[in-house]
Amino acid sequence: MPRGNRRLDLNGRRVGRLVMLDCLGSNGDTAGTIMWRCRCDCGRELAVARGNITTKVGRRIPLSCGCYKRERGALNAAHRATYKVWTGMHGRCASTLETFFSNYGARGIKVCDRWADFACFLADMGDQPPGLEIDRIDNNGDYEPFNCRWATRAEQLANRRTTQWLTIDGVKRTVV
Repeated sequence: MPRGNRRLDLNGRRVGRLVMLDCLGSNGDTAGTIMWRCRCDCGRELAVARGNITTKVGRRIPLSCGCYKRERGALNAAHRATYKVWTGMHGRCASTLETFFSNYGARGIKVCDRWADFACFLADMGDQPPGLEIDRIDNNGDYEPFNCRWATRAEQLANRRTTQWLTIDGVKRTVV
């Protein structure tokens, strides 16, 4: 059977926020693109080309009817500074092209699974207060709720791997 004539049953299949409802058939173009009627989690129905549902190479799989992008955009605009901190944190830990990857990802420092979603990061840490930056309490620990705080630049500089600590009369201070 030629490849183009294969019937693929996608009824009930979920891709991102979309659930495939039924095949609408060809859309009439010369390529014979097969269209599927889908329902997004937000309730909206739309037609999606089968190739956009099943093909991963060279195409973007639709996650939603567009509601995901709108929600994400509104969330990011309202919390732009915090979002920038969140993307920077992920970049340092995951991207070998990032300038400071050697100090983070290469050392095995990761971002917790919960913080893969910006909304969860925002719920745990709150908006970035003016003049403060994200800081890991344990420099060898991962970015996770109990190991992160908003700190001043001076607090961050005192909380480095190279900082030497001294305890005098029960008070812990930096050697500097």
